[in-house]
Amino acid sequence: MTTVYRPILKVAWQIIWRAKYLWFFGFFAAFVAASGEFNLMINNFSDLNSESGFANSLKDLYTQGLLGNFGSHFIDLLKSLNPGAWLLVALLFLLLLFFVWLSTVSEAGVIMGAYREYRKQPSDFMLSFKAGRQNFWPVFWLNLLGKVFVYAVLFILSAPLLWIYLKTANTTWQLILFLISFVILIPVSAIISFLIKYAVMYAVLRKEKISGAIKNGWQLFLKNWVVSLEMAILMFLVSIMFGLAMIVLAIVLAIPLALILYVIYTLNVAGSALAAVLIALIFLAIIFFVIGAMLSTYQLTAWVLLFDRLNESQVFPKIARLIAGFVERRKNSAVPKI
Repeated sequence: MTTVYRPILKVAWQIIWRAKYLWFFGFFAAFVAASGEFNLMINNFSDLNSESGFANSLKDLYTQGLLGNFGSHFIDLLKSLNPGAWLLVALLFLLLLFFVWLSTVSEAGVIMGAYREYRKQPSDFMLSFKAGRQNFWPVFWLNLLGKVFVYAVLFILSAPLLWIYLKTANTTWQLILFLISFVILIPVSAIISFLIKYAVMYAVLRKEKISGAIKNGWQLFLKNWVVSLEMAILMFLVSIMFGLAMIVLAIVLAIPLALILYVIYTLNVAGSALAAVLIALIFLAIIFFVIGAMLSTYQLTAWVLLFDRLNESQVFPKIARLIAGFVERRKNSAVPKI
């Protein structure tokens, strides 16, 4: 049983350091790619934790009769918009569509770029961008299906209990709603995240149709669910390390930046303080942008390498290798020495 994760983590770092053009794609891919299952579960727990406040607000709207008139109020709001407001709404909508397109293209671009780099095949920014554009629709639909499924499960679980709570105002139903959502929704969200991750890679790297990608992704997850969970734990730890690095970097940079700002302030040049603050903020934003892009690219690259390894040979979970090593040592120690 050979080691699995250390070579993957090492090679993934070598790839993203060698192919820095992937950082651009990695930053935008972070908004659509399912790269951190534990981060996802934490976010879902946070959402569920705030569900109590949402339910109370919904209850207030219901008792005041505003919930039933929501549709008419919304239509009145639309009618009150002037042409300038409609133009702004249209521009924001187009901007949103462009952002979704770029994020989806970026996810496919990182996957293909990292795979090509790993296989020592020709790869650069334009080739990755082209691969992203060519795989836009399957990646888009797979990500959309994953999110729709999760929200559908949330609706199916929440709607009946939420309706009872609105009718009775009994907080017991609110607690039941929270517990059921916590017990079912969070594991389902993690499983769907694994499934969509593998399905997207099948679509991009194996050119599978959506149905075939989902089927193969599900089979790969079922066969290697322990390995997938271990990899998710590692990626979560990597996220923590990057987060700590960002905090340390912010503290280190804050000292010289504060001194520079103080000197500029003492010079009392008109507008210089504001300009210095803006420059400092832009500088910090660029640094955090780079670190965030590196993290997203590294995580997605590591998953690509694991995906390739799982499809090439059987991979034993770390826990199984630890148990096998422990049993082997016990057997060797039990052999009498002559």
